[in-house]
Amino acid sequence: MPSLPSHNRYTCLSIDEMSESPADEPDCVKAVQEPQPPKHGKLIHLANWEHRLPRKYVVASTPSANSLDIDVEIETTDTGVKRCTKSLVDCSATGLFMDTEWARANNVTTRALTQLIPVYNVDGMPNEGGAIREIADVILQYNGHAEHTQFAITQLGKPSMILGFT
Repeated sequence: MPSLPSHNRYTCLSIDEMSESPADEPDCVKAVQEPQPPKHGKLIHLANWEHRLPRKYVVASTPSANSLDIDVEIETTDTGVKRCTKSLVDCSATGLFMDTEWARANNVTTRALTQLIPVYNVDGMPNEGGAIREIADVILQYNGHAEHTQFAITQLGKPSMILGFT
């Protein structure tokens, strides 16, 4: 086996340059707007609760061998609204996600984030739903267990919620 150019065996390998011509891009590829870091010199003051959120999320919104559906109940912490729904449990996802349309239709209160959190698919590509702009502060209940948690609000499509590893 040839030696690697670095002692770090996890360092990035070189890749071939690709043409940046739009004509070479397949029709199925969609440009996704990445959240931009703050401009140099501009400090963004985050609320205390925002410091506990992850720097990025990974979501997998399609059922796979690593997922299953369960019945859960959520209760909003401000108004006490309770809603039951099926949730996709997916060990490939790195957080708790709630569909934007489902949250609106079920009167789930959300809070806007000061700084956007990028979302990536399990293959490393940016999620076409875009960055997380808001969260929902709820009590999640399943099978006699209740937990205060925060769901990232994004476009999920069919599932109303995805429960991943936090």
